Amino acid sequence: MKTFFKNQIAFLDMAEPWQLGFQDPATPVMEGIINFHHDLVFFLIIVTVFVCWMLYRVIFLFDEKKNPVASTFVHGATIEIIWTTVPALILLTVAVPSFALLYSMDEIIDIDLFNTTCLYMSSDSDFDGPDYEDDLEIFK
Repeated sequence: MKTFFKNQIAFLDMAEPWQLGFQDPATPVMEGIINFHHDLVFFLIIVTVFVCWMLYRVIFLFDEKKNPVASTFVHGATIEIIWTTVPALILLTVAVPSFALLYSMDEIIDIDLFNTTCLYMSSDSDFDGPDYEDDLEIFK
């Protein structure tokens, strides 16, 4: 019996043991969350590679034996403006899709299937219920 249910379509999107990553999205909001996650991982990899490169340069190139004359590259106003504005631009680049996703999650889509009964009610109806049951024959 266990092998019978294992191949059924209802179990195709369930979580698996040791699963890495997301399940298949069932809503457009979840699809947006997955896409936003992929964008964040892209920025995370770029920042991590840059920080590791800078650490390598600091550890190996700022050795007193290899380089006795200190560089002025790290002590200028230009570099301080750059390392202040670049993270701010990265955060703004990440903030725009995150706010769009946040506001799309806040939307409430309420589909009322019973609005068609209210369309035919006249102004003199008393909303008792049985009075307008005969009027619904028009919609059939």
